[in-house]
Amino acid sequence: MSANRAKLPLFAPLLRYPHPAQQAAADQAVAELADHAEVAHRLRGFSEFLHGHTQKKLQEKYTQTFEINPSVALEVGYHLFGLAYQRGQFLARAKQAADELGIETGTELADHLPTMLDLAAALDEETALSLIQEAIFPAVRHMAGGFDKTGTGFGQVVIALHQFLQDHYECIVYAPVEQAPEEEVSSHA
Repeated sequence: MSANRAKLPLFAPLLRYPHPAQQAAADQAVAELADHAEVAHRLRGFSEFLHGHTQKKLQEKYTQTFEINPSVALEVGYHLFGLAYQRGQFLARAKQAADELGIETGTELADHLPTMLDLAAALDEETALSLIQEAIFPAVRHMAGGFDKTGTGFGQVVIALHQFLQDHYECIVYAPVEQAPEEEVSSHA
């Protein structure tokens, strides 16, 4: 497993619903990602954010951040397919892969970003690269765009993950295809 792919699960506990071990996980991520200056800087900010709030307040902020605003929802398939039928197929494949690899999804759907990160670390290299480039990166890119550049609170983790993926994977960002003006289209018919 590549060294960078092995670091993806460091982000997973930081993006899960607040839990008592989250502070230790944040501190571990900062230490293990210290050689990634911008990523570590954002994660240090997140660690400070955790220190400044009670567990109850963190849970409120998590809900306000991820569960009320669809543009930053943590479901990868939602960002790729919306509510279209293809999301169901994506979920089924993700759930099957998670089950086969012994990755617990808990109460979340299989396309929950923390689960996807754990999955990417556990899959074979080729399949993981495909998952990262074609699903995780586009979803995280979309999520990161939902936060302002200061990215406070939980947004810091999403922005840090986006930066990490951009730095370590050849993720292609596709621009939308420009459509010809309507009169050009109808004149060729």
